[in-house]
Amino acid sequence: MSRRLKCSILTLFFYVALQSTGFSQIRFLEGQGRLVDEQDFNRMLLEAVDEGFLALGNELRQAVYRYLEARRGLKREELPDRLEEFSKALEGVFGVGAHVLEKVILKRLYTRLGLEFNEGEGLSFKDCVDAARRVLNGR
Repeated sequence: MSRRLKCSILTLFFYVALQSTGFSQIRFLEGQGRLVDEQDFNRMLLEAVDEGFLALGNELRQAVYRYLEARRGLKREELPDRLEEFSKALEGVFGVGAHVLEKVILKRLYTRLGLEFNEGEGLSFKDCVDAARRVLNGR
């Protein structure tokens, strides 16, 4: 079986899985979809968070990480496992601006994963991250 045919079958499988999960807003970008393990996923998520914070400037990025750890008990490496707390902490710092920052982070994450991000109605930051994780884990 050719590599292109295998990729097409895999893409079709994920499309069907997406339709059944209700996350039809997630699609693989042409030729970029791939399976990643949990460790790689978490690494890419943290890199996306770093990049999102960097949009604020390096000093502010460092200040946000210090705040998250000192005031909220959220260490950088724990963020993938504590997404709801992370989202609430961002809202505490940035108010309604937190949602804009979350979208920046999500877009960067989805791009890194080879997925297309289309904002879904009523989905939280955690919902969007978990949906990407499920798609890439084949669940």
